[in-house]
Amino acid sequence: MSPSPDTTDPGRNPNAPLSETGGADAQGARFFLDNIGGSLGSEPIALEALVDATPDAILFIDRNRRIRLWNRGATEMFGYTREEATGAYYDLLLPEDLKASGELESLEQLTNEHGTLRNHLTRRVTKHGAERIVSLSRSALRDARGEIVGWTAILRDVSEQAKVEQELSRARSLAMLGELAATVAHEIKNPLAGIHGASQILIKQTDTGDPRHEILIRMATQIRRLDATVRDLLRFARPENPVFEKRELRSLITSLAGILREDPRFENIEIVTSGVDEIHVDCDERLLYQVFQNLLENACDATDGQGRIELIFESSGEFAIIRVHDSGPGVPEPHVARIFNPFFTTKARGTGLGLAICRKNTEAHGGTIGVENHRNGGAVFSITMPRQQTPLTSTLSRSKKPNR
Repeated sequence: MSPSPDTTDPGRNPNAPLSETGGADAQGARFFLDNIGGSLGSEPIALEALVDATPDAILFIDRNRRIRLWNRGATEMFGYTREEATGAYYDLLLPEDLKASGELESLEQLTNEHGTLRNHLTRRVTKHGAERIVSLSRSALRDARGEIVGWTAILRDVSEQAKVEQELSRARSLAMLGELAATVAHEIKNPLAGIHGASQILIKQTDTGDPRHEILIRMATQIRRLDATVRDLLRFARPENPVFEKRELRSLITSLAGILREDPRFENIEIVTSGVDEIHVDCDERLLYQVFQNLLENACDATDGQGRIELIFESSGEFAIIRVHDSGPGVPEPHVARIFNPFFTTKARGTGLGLAICRKNTEAHGGTIGVENHRNGGAVFSITMPRQQTPLTSTLSRSKKPNR
């Protein structure tokens, strides 16, 4: 069987002597390609078409650790053209931390020892800096003398699959956490109510000049804090069954903002609204009140009670978008990915449940919540939710487990 033309480089003669084609490395690569792509059935098949038809990234790396084959799947996955990638060093796609850890050298050693490495889960970076979670398989290629002439690498993007698995793991963890929180909260709530009642009786029985009076007042304050924490735990752990009614979103949220303006903490906070005047949505007013009360109180804390909060209302097709932009310092980048996790807080007296409840209530509406730092300063919390709840959406929201 005559070798198939090597179409990866149209300017190269496939029958040229070894010295003209890059030596044993190139010959090994061509031997590999020609034997796979020689023919299937009675008609010859061009290897380049066969390789390019594969959505996975397929690479051939010579023994000088240079990329010599780069298929269309690799371009679509990582953004580098064939011309950009061919000849590049084999760490082209490696994140800096994995370069420093020597991952490629370790993988090469394992491949050489065992001949192949299958489904190694790792990370790679695109041309534009985006990170991909990939399943990597490598094979060592040897010539007739048994010498390694290079390695093949097949990379499959499993980012979405990994994300789904992480979400499932999070849901399971939160369900267990919710059950524990509900149990603890119920155990605490009744004794706490008794202690609070007793403290109120003692306060009434002591004069304001009595030194014990101030101690009892401080004790009652701490009891109220504990009670608020218990209520947050129960609210977080309790399954929510939203009752959807058609409401005008802007007036609903601005009425809440009006109530909060009476709170002394908001005395020096300017709350402004902008965007679409009217957005009608199917929503559970009680759950949305909890969401925006938490977001506005967080924004107030972020500005130390001296700043500006803007409520921005947008409509995009079937979705309503509400953004809460404060004039505070923004969210530290390391905290962005964790800020909606239960019990994560940067406040000295916070429970870390406020934003977790925001996410839980938003998801009960079939929506999403996220945060980013504004280019001009401050944090922007964005909620996107469907304007109309379909029967399927309503059923899914009711069937969600607690804390999902």
